[in-house]
Amino acid sequence: MTLVKSKKAQETKLHILEAAKRALLEKGYAGLTTRGVAAMAQVPMSQIQYHFGSKEGMMLALFAHMNSQLLQRQSAMFSDQTLSLSQKWDLACDYLDDNLASGYVRVLQELWV
Repeated sequence: MTLVKSKKAQETKLHILEAAKRALLEKGYAGLTTRGVAAMAQVPMSQIQYHFGSKEGMMLALFAHMNSQLLQRQSAMFSDQTLSLSQKWDLACDYLDDNLASGYVRVLQELWV
């Protein structure tokens, strides 16, 4: 039961983070509200408070989540001994394009500001 509950809580948390990312990309940090993110994620406001504590906590969690995804991807690429250096370079360039398209760079800029 606890494992199922924990998995559901993790799914809810990720769902909220994805909504926060969309809201941040649409409205910028200044226009982002926890109420708006909750509405976008279709969850009660209490879920944001429960998982993140505040708008700032939610944004830090979003940044950590996005960085974790990038680091996992990069680590897998660099540890793959079957790829040549030129293949790794090509893949790294593709990753850069993906980062730009995914909104990662924009999220990073919004959080710096």
